Amino acid sequence: MVLPPYQVLTSNSEITDLNSLRNLKLRTTGGAKEIATTKIGAVPVQISAPETRDALSRGTIDGVLFPHSSVLPYDIHPLLKYGTQDVNFGSFVVTYVISQERWDALDEDVQAALVQAGDEAITKGCEAADDLDLKDKQTIADSGVTFVSLPDEDKARLGELMGEVSQQWASDLDARGRPGTDILNAFRAALEKAD
Repeated sequence: MVLPPYQVLTSNSEITDLNSLRNLKLRTTGGAKEIATTKIGAVPVQISAPETRDALSRGTIDGVLFPHSSVLPYDIHPLLKYGTQDVNFGSFVVTYVISQERWDALDEDVQAALVQAGDEAITKGCEAADDLDLKDKQTIADSGVTFVSLPDEDKARLGELMGEVSQQWASDLDARGRPGTDILNAFRAALEKAD
């Protein structure tokens, strides 16, 4: 399941365009989010989600890169003033996996039941995440956060920048002797097959 797109939400820094995000210290989760943050000229700061509220209140960070549904559980909406909307700063893929060895040891009827349950969970999970995203965004807006649409030229530029993130992620892994490009290609092939 893929979570709804992450957005930039800030405590005091007004968001007007892509350039207004430059040099902001944004809480990220590392990896691809760190690359994405650097690409927009902001400064990635890795902080665990439970520490985000304190980091915002102390000014350690200027904002977060979060999906709407992560804002409320950590009670950070009272500390926020601005947020982006209608753009995509990446997301997070929730996966539940089983080793091939363990899978092969299951009876075929159990495998079939797990595949069916997985397909149903994917559909229901994505529907629930989309529905919750809209409700949570409204709750955040009702708390006083102003959501801003970036100018069209900035949306196009952001799309280009975010398109570069996956390749850089793969290249960085390749450089460390890991199969980043192979994994990225397999992921893209699986997406194409799913369509």
